[in-house]
Amino acid sequence: QQRLGRAPTFGSKIRQQGKRATRWHLRTCRAKTCVAGNRELEHGAKSTRGGTTDAIPVMARKAMRSSMLLCAAMRLAAIKVAPRLMSTKAQEVQAWAAMEPGAPLVPHSFELAGKPPPGHVDIAVRFCGICGSDVHQIEDAWGVASFPLVAGHEIVGEVVAVGDGVTRFAQGDVAAIGVQRSCCGSCVHCGAGDENVCPSITKTYAGPNKDRGGFATMIRYPAGWVFAVPTGLAPESVGPLMCAGITTYSPLKRHATRGDRVGIVGIGGLGHLALQFGRAMGLEVCRARHIYIY
Repeated sequence: QQRLGRAPTFGSKIRQQGKRATRWHLRTCRAKTCVAGNRELEHGAKSTRGGTTDAIPVMARKAMRSSMLLCAAMRLAAIKVAPRLMSTKAQEVQAWAAMEPGAPLVPHSFELAGKPPPGHVDIAVRFCGICGSDVHQIEDAWGVASFPLVAGHEIVGEVVAVGDGVTRFAQGDVAAIGVQRSCCGSCVHCGAGDENVCPSITKTYAGPNKDRGGFATMIRYPAGWVFAVPTGLAPESVGPLMCAGITTYSPLKRHATRGDRVGIVGIGGLGHLALQFGRAMGLEVCRARHIYIY
């Protein structure tokens, strides 16, 4: 593209770096024969105050036949990380980062000091989906990104260390992370169990604390915002459910009942999941590639 006088696109930058990378491999996640959904996921990634959040349950298997549907939002960066024992020493984390708005991703490293603080876990990232909002953040389209920016919020990995007070996770557990890492815990929305619309929401990465996301070998995260992945659920399929999955599952769960006729506009990374959720819920699903408003 540069030789032809055209500016390289973000996608082409990803492909170029993928060729240069020796430890990272882009894999395409297939839509597997199972779906996850529970009340916590219905409202987005929810806190676990009181220890009430359960592992993500399998909602339906037999309706998920279209395992060959592929989409850019479900391409995963598979990171092979050797299991690590809990250590009090600082650990170096390898990542892909944008050093400035719109810049291509380059290898980047940072340190995590000591063991996780109370209430936190360290997760060795195995898979992380690529979401459209990651592209917006890398380009700083919303003016809230912090650089160097390590994106990624469709994360699946293995718990390798737990901080004091964490009882829901142990080393070796498979866990998943979505788009939110904290809330205020005191507003009317948090009190109603709708932490995902808390006005003081903190996202997975960037934000005031310059947190880093899942395009890395490890992430440190509040345990209350981490989901346990059920045994038997393919971990490479879980990542997109933490963002594209909940985005489409929630409105279907809230507003549709078995036998309803539902229209899905746009069959992309989200839409193709909505089709499969709808079928699993016993809905009559209609798909549309375009919609015209007169």
